[in-house]
Amino acid sequence: MILRILLAASAATLALGLVGSVSAQTPPPAPATTPAPADQTPPPADAGLPDGPGKDVTVRICTSCHEASQFAYARHTPAEWDMEISKMISAGADMTADEQAAISAYLSKNLGPQPATPATPTAPTTPPTPSR
Repeated sequence: MILRILLAASAATLALGLVGSVSAQTPPPAPATTPAPADQTPPPADAGLPDGPGKDVTVRICTSCHEASQFAYARHTPAEWDMEISKMISAGADMTADEQAAISAYLSKNLGPQPATPATPTAPTTPPTPSR
């Protein structure tokens, strides 16, 4: 009798295991997608970039791979910008030597290091003169 109970329990476990593995293969229902609201337009390609000579080339070349926001607030020296541009060329950015020079000049002039903020001068402190 105990043997029959053990065999029945084993058969039930095996059957549930097979049903479980089959149901696990059934893909879950696709989540409902909600469309983006019509009033949310993406920012312009040149968002955050100041106007100036070379901006058009910079936007055309640089934003073909990433958004301007990735570099618009960076501050680098001309040598650092040249290194960044060289890295982008190595990664596949396609530009002529003239375009490279225009981008470098634009970034160096408009996104160069911020000038140091002068310290606020403090008024000299003189000891009060005793009144007579």
